[in-house]
Amino acid sequence: MVPATTPPTPRATYLSDKETGATVLYEASLNQLFATRGLGKSIVTNALLKCLIGGKDFLRLKSAGGLNVLLVDAELPPIQLQERLKEFGDMGQLKILSPYLMPDPKAFPNLSQAEGQQRFTERIAGLDAQVIIFDTLTRCFRFDTNDPDAWLRVNDFLTDLRAQGYCVLLVHHEGKNGTQRGRTDGDDRRCCRRRE
Repeated sequence: MVPATTPPTPRATYLSDKETGATVLYEASLNQLFATRGLGKSIVTNALLKCLIGGKDFLRLKSAGGLNVLLVDAELPPIQLQERLKEFGDMGQLKILSPYLMPDPKAFPNLSQAEGQQRFTERIAGLDAQVIIFDTLTRCFRFDTNDPDAWLRVNDFLTDLRAQGYCVLLVHHEGKNGTQRGRTDGDDRRCCRRRE
């Protein structure tokens, strides 16, 4: 029998559906956006950034804004990333971590390994981020998405971030079968295509 406890404090809503009021992104949650390569995942991500930071509406989504967002982008070269972000206006509360913005791009932590995860956690400790967006899963975490042991390490790290209160959004590529690329172990954190 589980002892009675005080009900947990409700999590803050960061992004919701304008028409239904349903929460799309919560505080302390794991979320995933995936689509076919070249469909515009990074552009959608940038529009979501604007929404989360500035309180703007995007499609059917709305946010009160005012959130501190960390974009971990290991895919786009800096000039392309800056050009895209400029299209969305002032992003004052946005912090960016990218291997291409580091003096040595090879120093970017491998987030599928414990040492890289620890370095990352130490690096973001003072940023006061509420939302962390990884664009893309395979470039930021650099692991074979068909490797079950690697998925276990990645899932443990992501659930640790959630436990620390972060809203985590993974941007991932769709596989040939119309689901996320690689093994279904990524679903073990129960975040694919639905909110927690």
